[in-house]
Amino acid sequence: MTDQHAKMRLLVITQELATDSSNMSVGHLWAQHLAPLVNHLDVIATTVGNTDLPDNVAIHRLGKECGRSRPARWSTLLARCHELIGSRSVDGVLAHMVPAYALAASPWCVPLRIPLVLWYTSHGLTGTLRAAVRVVTAAVTASPESFPLVSDRTFVVGHGIDTLAFAAEPRGIGSSAIPAVGVAGRMTPLKGILTVIEAVAQMRDDGAPVNLQIAGAPFYPSDHAYLDEVHRRVRELDLADHVTFRGALSGTE
Repeated sequence: MTDQHAKMRLLVITQELATDSSNMSVGHLWAQHLAPLVNHLDVIATTVGNTDLPDNVAIHRLGKECGRSRPARWSTLLARCHELIGSRSVDGVLAHMVPAYALAASPWCVPLRIPLVLWYTSHGLTGTLRAAVRVVTAAVTASPESFPLVSDRTFVVGHGIDTLAFAAEPRGIGSSAIPAVGVAGRMTPLKGILTVIEAVAQMRDDGAPVNLQIAGAPFYPSDHAYLDEVHRRVRELDLADHVTFRGALSGTE
């Protein structure tokens, strides 16, 4: 880390900041890893839960966990952007996953020439995303397929997932135990859980059964219907003995 990075003041705007989040624990993980790289880190979060962050991190709550309305949260977001960016208290801004966050910061970042970066890894191509890409300094994504807009401001950097955190204990050679397969993620069609269910049924029918554990929960209202569909398919294929639903688990779990 250079002296320039050590003196840097960074602002991150994210949906959720919580160690025990089941869908967005990455927000807290990123804050943990960014904090040692900068002099000061401000985090504006729509929802704040349990946190465990260094002393150089300041958390700004928008209050969704307290029941604050969307207009009230948006007003608070703009006020915090004015307070932190408008006063030049930060040297750079990272908007995490929500293009609207980048748009909220842009009225101060653009004229003051403060770098504004949008991290976006999704398939949703919206007018908000198009508008955000026009004002950000750079858009960063995990893969070409995860950014639905062609732009010379887009950079593919990979997911940055610590795969060692998911290392399993080695199985002994010749073990007779049925292999266990884990799937973790939001319960939504994009994750392809039904395809995994069909594969488990096929392996059972082929005489090579596996036990599947599914960790994850719905996030959007439409996701609940998908979860019902997954449960129904498990019953239709008579897979109750091979599929376990673990529900929402924290990122650590």
